[in-house]
Amino acid sequence: MNQNSIKVKGKRKTIINDKILSFLNALAYKNRKTITHKTGINGKNNTILNKGNCKEIIFDVSGDNNEIFIGFNTSLRDRVFYIRGNGHKVIIGENCQFGEIEIWIEDHNCSIFIENGVTIQQAKISVTEPFSILRIQKDCMISNNVEIRTGDSHSIIDIQTGVRINKAANVTLKKHVWLGAHTKVLKGVTIEENSIIGTGSVVTSDITANSIAVGIPAKVVRSGINWDRKRIYDY
Repeated sequence: MNQNSIKVKGKRKTIINDKILSFLNALAYKNRKTITHKTGINGKNNTILNKGNCKEIIFDVSGDNNEIFIGFNTSLRDRVFYIRGNGHKVIIGENCQFGEIEIWIEDHNCSIFIENGVTIQQAKISVTEPFSILRIQKDCMISNNVEIRTGDSHSIIDIQTGVRINKAANVTLKKHVWLGAHTKVLKGVTIEENSIIGTGSVVTSDITANSIAVGIPAKVVRSGINWDRKRIYDY
């Protein structure tokens, strides 16, 4: 029987087998209780419902009323959930395959929704500022060393007015989007379905459906395309 290994403050402990962990997580979700000694969560009414296959996970949560849900047959390893604040949600669907990923949420009432069949090789996903939302829809493919963020984390202020000019904005990757290696997707961006972002690009504005976009900032260089996870040969 497989064992789950969970890191707490830099220390790794093999604690319980998969069936027991799933039972405890389901019980915690039902009763709205925190399993602090098992997951490293601090606060009140924090819940984890894990129905996936998780290995080498760090649940580093400090705050109240936060929820993490991991769907059936979703594989996670070398994962960090860093959550600070209250009322956050991380919802991960079924049949997802994640390599090394860091999920970072701060402030309050932020949400990350990752739908079924998403694959991520290596990424950092950051959601900051109250009520910010990041959505990754079905069958998206994210390569290595990718960064997606809804905000800048710090404030830029207009000297004359004293008004902050760089507020956060939601990010959406629609169905079947492919992010190439070393790409960055910044706040306020929607990438429409079936599109591709080329290696090393920085996306600062919306990308139309069925397009290839490349560059800094990313611009559409070809439209009328789609893509497939399989290699298709002419011979």
